[in-house]
Order: sequence, then C-alpha cells, then structure tokens
Amino acid sequence: MIRTLDTLLADSNRPGLPELRAVLAALLGETAGRARLLQEENLSRERVFRLRLQADDTIHSLVIKVLPVERARREQMSIRRWLPRLGFERHAPRLLGVAADRNGERVWHVYEDLPGGTLKECAADRDAVRAAIDLIARLQLAAVEQPLLSECRLIGQDLGPQFFAASVRDAMRGLQALRKLQIADPARREMVEQLLDRMLDLQAESAERTRVFDALDWPETLQHGDLWTTNVVMAREKRGPHAYLIDWDHAGVGPAIFDLSTLLRHFPPHDRAWILDVYRSHVARAKWHWPNLGELDFLFETAELARFANCVTWCALAATEDGRDAIPAWVFEDLADIDSWFRDLTPLMSTSRGSMGEAA
Repeated sequence: MIRTLDTLLADSNRPGLPELRAVLAALLGETAGRARLLQEENLSRERVFRLRLQADDTIHSLVIKVLPVERARREQMSIRRWLPRLGFERHAPRLLGVAADRNGERVWHVYEDLPGGTLKECAADRDAVRAAIDLIARLQLAAVEQPLLSECRLIGQDLGPQFFAASVRDAMRGLQALRKLQIADPARREMVEQLLDRMLDLQAESAERTRVFDALDWPETLQHGDLWTTNVVMAREKRGPHAYLIDWDHAGVGPAIFDLSTLLRHFPPHDRAWILDVYRSHVARAKWHWPNLGELDFLFETAELARFANCVTWCALAATEDGRDAIPAWVFEDLADIDSWFRDLTPLMSTSRGSMGEAA
C-alpha cells in the first residue's frame, strides 16, 4: 500500500495534523503531490517521530515532535534566536517548519534528522565526550552576562537558587490535587502518598538548600534544562566529533551547576571525575569558585532534587487536567520512574574514582 502525506499519523488523534501535513507539503514544494511516506517511527511516546519521505528520486529524513505551546515557544526561541545570537547555530538541528493546531494549544516542529548517534550511545568514546563537554562549556561561558538572558528567563525557566523551593511547592500542590482523585489501584495511591511525604521532607530543607545554592555565587548563564546524554547528538566530521544539543523545551537561566549535575549523572561513577576535570579546564579562565567535594555533592543533589520535584509537578498537572475521563497510564509510569530516582539518588562525585583537578 502506497502511503501519502494525507495518511501521516492517521491512526492518532493528535491535534494539528492538517496543519502539520500542510507544512510538510510546503517543504516538499511541487513534489509534495508525488511524495510517498516510507517510514513513520515512534521515537518517544507518540510525541516524537522520525519520518522518511520519498519525493521523486529524493529521500527526505525528518523528525517531527508535538509540544504544548509554551514549551514549543521556548524551543523555537532557543534554536532560532538564542543559539544563533551566541554563535552556536551549528550545534542545534535546523527547525524547518512550525505548525500550530487551530486552538493554539499544541505546536508541531519539523526538524532535519541529524546524522550520528547520541552521546549515550558513544559514551565510551572519550574524544566524543570531550567534544560534547567543550561545546557545553563554551556555550555557558559565551552566555554569561549577555542581555538576552532576560529574554531567556521570561520565556524559559528560572533555574536559579529559588528553583528548588518553587519546584517543591508546586509538586506538593499537584500531589495534593492528585490524591483527591479516584485512584483505584492501591499501589498507585501509596506511591502518591510516598511522593507527598518526600516533598514534605524537602520543604523542610528548602531554606538551607537555597542558602547554599545562592552562596555558590556562580554567574547566571543559559541552561539547556534537560541535559541527558540522549539530548546530545554526536556526528563525525573531518575535524573530529561534532556535538549537537537537541530538545531545548526546558531551557532557562541559572548557574552552570544545574546542567552539569544532569549530564554527570548519566555517566558511570568511575568516569565522572575525569569528565568534571575536562569541564573545569575549559571554564578555568572564568575563575569561578569551586567548592570542596562535599559541598559540590550537596549542590549537585539540590539541583537534582529540584529537577525531580519539577517532573512530579508536570505529571500531576496532566493527571488533574480538566475534561479528562481518566488519568492517563503514562502519568503513573512517569511517577514510578521519578520515585525510583529519589530512592536511588547517591552522591554524584564522592562515589566516583579518580581525583578532581587533573584533566584526563
């Protein structure tokens, strides 16, 4: 069966499909009417897809993703405005088209499909890791004291010292609303209660964690906000590995400790010391004050706990959205993942082998 653009995601009820198909047709130009849909691969929970289209003799490989309007705006500004202003447009995928549904609640983005694999897939390649750390450090240094940070904060997230306390408060409100809903499964009800107890404990720590984070006194800079190794794509070029940063919908402003904690957590403990040393060598000229190992672990932990709490908030918000007939199953799947993050959290650096201060 030959599939055309009109059949794209035909079995889904996603909003904005007519608008998305129109954008794809415009990108293909006069060949759109002859285009065949060869592949429609679900990359992430029916929210991100890879498409392969054949138009005459040309194969087009694209990535499409659907986002809430505020996150779509954040990502669009990151890729089309903030990164180019800082001179880093070659380190993000090209955003080829934007399609908003007629209600303005969801937005589709159409991207070029980048070559290469994720940093997670090539984490054992030290040259690739160094190239990624080099990019992240250069970007963070370039954004320090830039006037555009005010715009980044307005459209993005404020990931500064107050993010911990605000995230915990938001998560508590969300979980309190969630516990009022009819949750038939006792295990799910218990998980909600456990997460609420965690938030109460974290609320008691808010003042001290905020004080220590504020005392770090690192300058504000642009933060990716979700810097997993799966959000770094590595391509091979003649000059060596080339890093791209994708998925900018959590971008914001804060000290570099926020992105650094996320990235390091996704490497094995025995690799974290040398990776942090590489990062420190890149930012040495900025003369940031580096706390001792115990203080650094406390700061990293604060950033991670704030991030976990923030994730709880968005799950609870989705579960309590007006007009829902039932809580989506993925909400409890995500909450179970987040609960495991809390349980499994260990010091980021003191469990790593090697000494800080020597770049490998």
